[in-house]
Amino acid sequence: GDGSFRKAIQDANANAGPDVINVQVIGTVNLLTTTPTITDSVIINGGSQNGFILNGGGISGVRPIYVNAAGINVSIRDLTVTGGNGTSLGGGIRVDGGSTVTLTNLTVTANSGTGAAGINVATSSNLYIFNSIISNNTVTTAGGDGGGINCTSSNLYITGTTISGNSVMTTGGSTGGGINVATSSSTPSIVSFVRVENSTVSGNTAQTGGGVYVTGGGSFKGTNLTVSGNSTNNP
Repeated sequence: GDGSFRKAIQDANANAGPDVINVQVIGTVNLLTTTPTITDSVIINGGSQNGFILNGGGISGVRPIYVNAAGINVSIRDLTVTGGNGTSLGGGIRVDGGSTVTLTNLTVTANSGTGAAGINVATSSNLYIFNSIISNNTVTTAGGDGGGINCTSSNLYITGTTISGNSVMTTGGSTGGGINVATSSSTPSIVSFVRVENSTVSGNTAQTGGGVYVTGGGSFKGTNLTVSGNSTNNP
């Protein structure tokens, strides 16, 4: 209904051009179904990184945030995404379709998925992450990739962020416990570019690439990057 987070997204989608959603409450929204896909440019101000919480409750198919439209610009700041279970790529947050998304002061924690668990960015999209925490997200099926973040045929820039305690199953060829960088077989000419600055990747687990895994010709550059305490059973 009016005033709900779900209705605010629906209204922003319906009103062409950039909109602003200002969250004016502190507390947890317990999602029973997935939120509407964001298909138009919008700024979402959560108000407090740990004060406004979108909680999927681990319900199968409930993904708290999904952005999917070419050419749109979405900015999300100061909130927590937890308990998402997107079942496919991006248990907590999914960025797709050539969109550009900026995440600032977010906590993305304890989400799950059969593919990427915390955040998935794909299909020639752009994702910028500033001063955030990506932690304790879990890929639940063998062969899944990207416990914390999965980037496929897209651009990813991260600064001032901690990526820790994320995991993928240590069987089935699973890769990238913290960050997984790949190139889609359907768009072989578009390779991923990832840059990580002033950040920490620690305590993540995968079969291969406990902290960071790069494949498919993707590019990864790190500056002032701490990578420590990650583990793999396929050294």
